[in-house]
Amino acid sequence: MRSLYRGMGGRLRSLPASPRKPFLILNATNLALGERFEFTQDQFDVLGSDIAAYPIARAVAASSAFPFLLSPISLKNRPKPENYQTPVEFKNALEDFQRNRRRYEWAKNQILYEDKENHPFVHLMDGGLADNLGVRFISDSFRRGTIRDLITNEKIKQLVIVVVNAKTAPPENFDKQESPPGLPVIAYKVATTSMDNYTFETIEMMKELRDSRLQAQRAVTDCQGILKKACPTAPPIPRLAGSIEPYVVDINFESLNDQDRQTYFLSLPTSFSLSRKQADDRRTYQ
Repeated sequence: MRSLYRGMGGRLRSLPASPRKPFLILNATNLALGERFEFTQDQFDVLGSDIAAYPIARAVAASSAFPFLLSPISLKNRPKPENYQTPVEFKNALEDFQRNRRRYEWAKNQILYEDKENHPFVHLMDGGLADNLGVRFISDSFRRGTIRDLITNEKIKQLVIVVVNAKTAPPENFDKQESPPGLPVIAYKVATTSMDNYTFETIEMMKELRDSRLQAQRAVTDCQGILKKACPTAPPIPRLAGSIEPYVVDINFESLNDQDRQTYFLSLPTSFSLSRKQADDRRTYQ
């Protein structure tokens, strides 16, 4: 842990870059767009900037700048480099409004960064506002990005997605009182209720992506078997490029079978400071 804290004072260029080492992506939320902002070079390309020189500590601060408690982190949307060209994938996606609305909305928001005159600054807050689990990048990449390319090129044989959800759910008692809760409670619920609902849907979406991939692979195999029996001389059906075994592992406190333990962990505060016992309990929560 000490080496991690020393690295917090450095720049993102100090993080290891190797195909055999983890690739770190910090997520924040663009307040103007309500869209996920990724601390990757691809994202910084549209800002006309180099992510390698950006301080790690500020990226971490942006990813955890919870509304009402912490201030946003601001970036300059710098002029386009002379050799910059709008990526072809942006242009193609902008034609997908009817066919693929999710892809269209992503491209529309990315294109806005190119309008430097009307959007000279980017204000970032807690990444949980747009993606509380930080796995939307993985699902997008599975559909149309690096992960999809690696599967197509048969560089990935097995895909294991481990989702660690540290959600807490302390018992509420304001519905036992006639008077409505005060402004602090209302502000907290407004900021977290949609995040919790979105978190649940994100996990289910990841499982549906897994199931649809497996179903598509099985369908090709089954159809090939039927064709071979009905017409042995027929050419084989083109198979999906890169058959894989995807897994989604969901780790959370709500899955605990012991009700007392579940209640204890869900009641722990979301805080920058935990007691030693609370920290030890979280590490050995099963």
